[in-house]
Amino acid sequence: MWKSSNRSLCIDVRRSVEVLLLGSLDTVDAHIPYIAIDVDEWSEFMKSYRSQSNSAFLLRVDELVIERGLNRSTIVSLMASSYHQGIMAANVLSVAGYENVAVEVGRKNHSAICSAASGKNQESKDGYHARYEWTNSMNRQVGGWVH
Repeated sequence: MWKSSNRSLCIDVRRSVEVLLLGSLDTVDAHIPYIAIDVDEWSEFMKSYRSQSNSAFLLRVDELVIERGLNRSTIVSLMASSYHQGIMAANVLSVAGYENVAVEVGRKNHSAICSAASGKNQESKDGYHARYEWTNSMNRQVGGWVH
């Protein structure tokens, strides 16, 4: 079932609304959110919409790995907006047997790992978009969650 390969994956685990508003990298292999937000339910205590972990996160990552002919020793780079989000997603993968999980946090730092995951060598630029191309297009695989 698991094929041997030394390729790597870059997965955007940010919330869907973050990808919608901020865009994503062209070098991301898939967007599979770790946290799902219920915009129909407001938490007065937290002063925010309720959120929960994506119950299908591991299933979607497994499907992507199998689809690409990779295995659980593949380098998986997770692109997250916070350390908490990234570490929680990495922990799920680690417990499931993924051996090489890296977390990149913050929009400015995703270039190195995600470029390495895609095999693209992008030139450096000045300013906020240094060394990577952000896009709002959904031409890559998009993950989902089970309600």
